Amino acid sequence: MAVHRRAFALVLVLVAVGATFALAVQGAAAMRSAMAEAAAMRRDQILQRRAVSAASVVLTTLTAGAQRRDEIVGASGGSATISRPAGPNTDDLPDMPQEMKDFLRGLMRDQQNKDPGPASTSSNGGLSTRRTGGAYSALQRRGVPTGPVRVAVEEDGFTVRVLDAGGMVNINRAPRDGLARFFQARGLSRPDAAALADQIADWRDEDSVPREFGAERDDYRPRGVAIRNGPFLSINELLYLPAMTRARLRLLRDDLTLIGQGTVNAGSASRAALLSVAGMTPAAADAILTLRASGEPLTEEDLNDAVGGRATGAVAGLRLEPTSALRLIVTPESGGPALAVDALVDDDRGVRIVGVRLLAG
Repeated sequence: MAVHRRAFALVLVLVAVGATFALAVQGAAAMRSAMAEAAAMRRDQILQRRAVSAASVVLTTLTAGAQRRDEIVGASGGSATISRPAGPNTDDLPDMPQEMKDFLRGLMRDQQNKDPGPASTSSNGGLSTRRTGGAYSALQRRGVPTGPVRVAVEEDGFTVRVLDAGGMVNINRAPRDGLARFFQARGLSRPDAAALADQIADWRDEDSVPREFGAERDDYRPRGVAIRNGPFLSINELLYLPAMTRARLRLLRDDLTLIGQGTVNAGSASRAALLSVAGMTPAAADAILTLRASGEPLTEEDLNDAVGGRATGAVAGLRLEPTSALRLIVTPESGGPALAVDALVDDDRGVRIVGVRLLAG
């Protein structure tokens, strides 16, 4: 009997030891997993910081070489000009490819050789100060790159695309038919594109008469939504539309804007955004993209040659000069998540990054 008790006790000890060992192994595995996850998070954070640095390099390069000139004009008409550099020397910038440095030197040459642009004037005690030039003036002269730019920050490489955020599809100004063409070009079916275009037009107009596939007050009442009958105040308001879903908004939003005068930037807009312009045709949009593929800055002559015979009247809905709002799409070459970096460029306040967000994969 005592032998059986001892055997049973031994079995219990072995079971306890086995359970303890299993828990230890499980705990070690969980710890290794947690450590790996923490390391991946740290890596993502480092990568995101470097991605913002890559965007800053491009922004600095786009506006470098600008000169702020304060011209003091006396009552007798005499004047003296004080020039203040508004951009750093190429030696002050992080590591970048040679073509980026050449781009920067070109900006500096442009600043030296071209007129400083419109001046603002203030006066004090018979003296007036004319302020000319600055970051936005430099950006206007050079324009945004028509192709992607590669930037290296420490050991990470990034591809940066510069978009004119004020030259995308303005949902408050784009024509209804242009919106439908844009939605189809982004992959929506013809009926879904027509419904979204009609509902956007109904949301922003002042009447309460729905279009063929649109929606007005009675359609929104069951949803607990009061239609604005005025302009959209945020891109996310599109989610109120019956035909809009979160998946569709993710597909569309990077081409959409609320700012600008409604003209689309021919130098940076996507093919789908180009097709939103009144009178634009697929052939004309493809001709613009072919011109941009050369990497050379677009000119008005180029634009007229590419569009004139293929899309009558479309040139009026296009622009070449960038607005003061830029969006940079920064993609790590290592395969990490891409970021959208929004910035404002101003002659008086320089360059300001106003938003950073991860793009859905």
